Amino acid sequence: MTYSLDDINIQLFKLSSGDEIISLVYEEPEGMLIGLESPLLLHVKVTAQNHSYAFSDWSPMAKNRGRITLNPSHVVSQAEADDEIKERYIRMCLRMREDEDDLEEEETEQLRDDQLELYRSMIPKKVSIH
Repeated sequence: MTYSLDDINIQLFKLSSGDEIISLVYEEPEGMLIGLESPLLLHVKVTAQNHSYAFSDWSPMAKNRGRITLNPSHVVSQAEADDEIKERYIRMCLRMREDEDDLEEEETEQLRDDQLELYRSMIPKKVSIH
């Protein structure tokens, strides 16, 4: 089966922080924010013989990991990803979702009130120094 990736808006971003990310862009409302779906951090290794790359979750601790907004003022450069990179990005996103589903099945136990209280008691209180 032949398919086209031309209609899938997967972009590469170089950020002012130095991060390079790849993401499906789902909206850019009037240039205010860039909507990202499943952004991944791009790791590139360049040697004299070749170059290689890998992906990792860009914002693994976010409550809504799938959708993140990006302020365009932090974007140094932006370009559409090559079709081969798009395919690898899509495969990685699917693999990460499968892994996430497996983890959710394993972690069905809810946090109990006593566990939450214990955690709260361990948080240091703010101390005022005058």
